[in-house]
Amino acid sequence: LITRGEIANGFDAQGVHITADAHSRNMRSEVIGGDLLVAVRGSTSVGVARVYPDYMPTANMNTASARVRLTDAVDSYWVAGFLNSYVGRINSLRLANGVNQLNMNMEELAAVPILLPPIEIQRLIGNKIRKAERLHAIAISSRDQATRLIANALPALPSNKVDRCDWIDSSTLAQRLDPKYYKANYLAARRSVEAVANGQ
Repeated sequence: LITRGEIANGFDAQGVHITADAHSRNMRSEVIGGDLLVAVRGSTSVGVARVYPDYMPTANMNTASARVRLTDAVDSYWVAGFLNSYVGRINSLRLANGVNQLNMNMEELAAVPILLPPIEIQRLIGNKIRKAERLHAIAISSRDQATRLIANALPALPSNKVDRCDWIDSSTLAQRLDPKYYKANYLAARRSVEAVANGQ
C-alpha cells in the first residue's frame, strides 16, 4: 500500500501490505509500473510526485495520493521532475487549500501548469531522473542488506531503552562529540568490532 511518504522518500517493497482480496476490491486505486503518483495531502508533501518503477510489483495506494497515467507523447519522469522542481512546487502549493493541512482535489491537480518541451528533451532529462531513482533504490537495498549482515554478525546488543544514562570511560570522550555514539548499544558494537580486529 503506497503512502504519500513513499512518494516523497522512495518506494519500499517491504512496506505496508494488503491482502490480494482487498487489492481486487480496490482496482480503481491499483498502481502499476510507469504510473505517475502525486501526493494530494500534507502541508509539506502536497504536489510532490514520483513515478512507480517497472521493477516493483503491482500495488495499491491510499487516498492521500493521486494516480496519473500519461500517453507515450509525455515522459512521466519529466513530469515528476518538473512537479518536484521549484516552479512545480510553487504552482502546486498555489492551488492547494486547507487550514490545518494542505489538500488538492483532482480538479486542482489537473489545473497545475506543466511545461512540456519536445519529447526528445523530456526523455533526455527523464532518463537522468530514471537513473537517479534506480541508484537511490540500489543504495537503500544495499544499506538494508548491510544492516542485516551486521546485525547477524554481532552478538545481541543491550537496549538503550532500559537505562536513562550510560556510564563510559572519560578517555573515550576525546574521540567523538555526538552523544548518540556513546549509548550502550554503540559501545557494545565497538567492543565487538575491536575484539574481531584484535583476533579475539
